[in-house]
Amino acid sequence: MPFPATVDAAGLVLSSLPGPFQLSGALYVVDTDAASSSTLRVFKSTDGGNTWTEQDSVNEPSVLVAGGAVGSVTDGTTIFIASLNPSGFWQVCKFNTTTDHWGTTVTTTNQRDIAVFAPAGCTAFYRATDGNIVITDTIEPTPGVTVSPAYFLFDTVANTWTAFTPCGTTGSQATGPYFQLQSIAEGASGSCHFFFFVIGATPSTYELVHQSFSALNVLGPIDTISTVSTFGGGVFASGDGTTLAVVWQDGSNFSEVTVWQGADGSTPVWTSQNILTSGTGLNAWNITRQNSQTLLVAAYGNGASLITFSYWLDTGSGFGTEQMLSSTIPTFAGSELYSQPIGTNQIGCLYEGSVFFWLFTPGGGPSLPSVSPIAAGGILPLPSTLGTLCRYARIQHCKKQPVRPMLVGNVIAFRRNL
Repeated sequence: MPFPATVDAAGLVLSSLPGPFQLSGALYVVDTDAASSSTLRVFKSTDGGNTWTEQDSVNEPSVLVAGGAVGSVTDGTTIFIASLNPSGFWQVCKFNTTTDHWGTTVTTTNQRDIAVFAPAGCTAFYRATDGNIVITDTIEPTPGVTVSPAYFLFDTVANTWTAFTPCGTTGSQATGPYFQLQSIAEGASGSCHFFFFVIGATPSTYELVHQSFSALNVLGPIDTISTVSTFGGGVFASGDGTTLAVVWQDGSNFSEVTVWQGADGSTPVWTSQNILTSGTGLNAWNITRQNSQTLLVAAYGNGASLITFSYWLDTGSGFGTEQMLSSTIPTFAGSELYSQPIGTNQIGCLYEGSVFFWLFTPGGGPSLPSVSPIAAGGILPLPSTLGTLCRYARIQHCKKQPVRPMLVGNVIAFRRNL
């Protein structure tokens, strides 16, 4: 069956890590039911993404309508999905890819307590050294007064969890600063690194901030990478245990992103490079660091009805020239063209020589939609030489607003042969 092929005709992509995950010889994608946004779904493909089938639909776990799936991570043959249950408590749902059935759902005592910020700062990271999932959220250390990013640990073996621990900086709900944890990168020896987008206490001050988190659960110092006066876009980061790479759009030029790289540690010496596309405005981007190379993939507007996908590769001496993957995204659903993405546009999992992306376009035009938006997921090939490099990247949140909108629509996949 030629692409495009529908993954889920009524899917709502609320997960910061939707996949596709390559497990048990197949591909898996996580989303939620768009009709009610109240259950999780897992779809499977055994033919490289041509056709998709929901697995164990009769046992779909329930989730909070306003929260949905937040972070999906894998260990062996299990997909762990961190989400909010209908009462607003964090839960971890397990899906077994050996049997293709939902397993145990473990509900924690950690509850979302600041709905106005939801679901800002929610993501997850699997720590292979001890089997813990690091799950992040935004909390109120002093209800109604302060706000802070925070994390808790979920032990995937013992099914136990810790209480929330603040990270970043606690700010005033009235005046800030507002730390929003947007991405987690893998570090050396079981460590990881938090990357924040910060709305400063000083008006019109925005920052990109880094904080290390050791395998012994020790937070490093606040490390400010960049401070600007323009509202920025989403933050994506990646690490290979030696070097950290983070990409951010600082808002000064919407056709440009900046990549910072530094040695793995609590206070890296960062070097930066601006990446300017040939399009009229960036819509989505992601980055991965593997095998001493850094790969940046981006999608951007390039006219009234086109979306262009390109990549840039740094093999050690800076990023090379832009390499185009695709200049035209065809019509997927009815007369809609995916040319005016809004809100939380995402480029996701990079695996086995392909980039998996999610785009959203309003049903009512380039402004806020008058009808439900349409979501599209797709697969584009990268050159075969990048297959090993791009295998491990995972999507994180990409927000241009403190609060992430809920987007309902179709989930579509397409692929072209290498």
